[in-house]
Amino acid sequence: MNFKFIFFLLLSISMYSCTSSDSDSKDSSTCEITSYQYLMAFHSCDEEVFDDCSDPSYHKIYLAGSDDGDTWLPIKDFKGVSGSVPDIVFFNDYLYIFHTASFMWEKVDKCFDIVDSGDVELTSEEDSTLVDPSLIVNGDSLEMFYLPGVEGSDPARCESYPCTKEIHSAYSDEEDVASFIQISGNRASLTLDAGAFSDPDIIELSDGSFLLYVSRGQNTYVYSSDKLSEAFELESESASDGSGGVPSAITISSDEVWLYVTTNNEGTQIIQKATSSDGIEFGDFSQVLDYSILKDVSELTDVASPSIIDWPGSSWK
Repeated sequence: MNFKFIFFLLLSISMYSCTSSDSDSKDSSTCEITSYQYLMAFHSCDEEVFDDCSDPSYHKIYLAGSDDGDTWLPIKDFKGVSGSVPDIVFFNDYLYIFHTASFMWEKVDKCFDIVDSGDVELTSEEDSTLVDPSLIVNGDSLEMFYLPGVEGSDPARCESYPCTKEIHSAYSDEEDVASFIQISGNRASLTLDAGAFSDPDIIELSDGSFLLYVSRGQNTYVYSSDKLSEAFELESESASDGSGGVPSAITISSDEVWLYVTTNNEGTQIIQKATSSDGIEFGDFSQVLDYSILKDVSELTDVASPSIIDWPGSSWK
């Protein structure tokens, strides 16, 4: 038997197999970067398929793009990921999706492939988990605003009323998105006699100051501060004027801020938008997203919990 021939035959088969596998996978160096101006993450749940869409384990996260902030189209290359209440941030040339699920973040390349994922380790002053994260880039690190949670209970509500709910913040440890250290104190707090307080969203204004939006049922509170690490002052209890909560805002210019909220609409959830000149008082809200952005879903499909950022464009790796 010609063992030399068999060796080269097996080697050739192996090389062909590797070549075929490589050609079938996407090469990030050849991806065409979509040219939308803005990127949105949101979660959805089809109430015709799932019994209880209030259960976050039934939620799935999708991405959409827009040039004007009003008309949104699905990012078809992103197939979705299990998770709820997403927040997206562009950091160190990658898109990160933070959310509430078994893995708390996904790292996404410009082909919209998930290239890494993991949990968040939080070093904090108390024994608590974190939910509803909102991220902002601060120099070479990330800062996270979040609602402290306790396993087995609704973190947004009180086990017995009244109680005080707080929004905390933490910074990433040495550019590591998997490790955060709590900043002492709270960024915002509210004593509740009923209802909930949750879903913070942090943005920077053109003048370098910051606004913090917090969901209060179907309303949105606004807090302000000149520094990320200080306590924020309450500016408004009615930014959305009852039109929705679970907010996400984005600074467009020195005199324009957009606010997106989740609104209950005849039993399902939609996403609405309004515009402000100061980020505090907003005009009328109008619908920008509903079930129709997704394929093969029923009219009972919720779309909720928006997170909006500027599109990173050609700086993607």
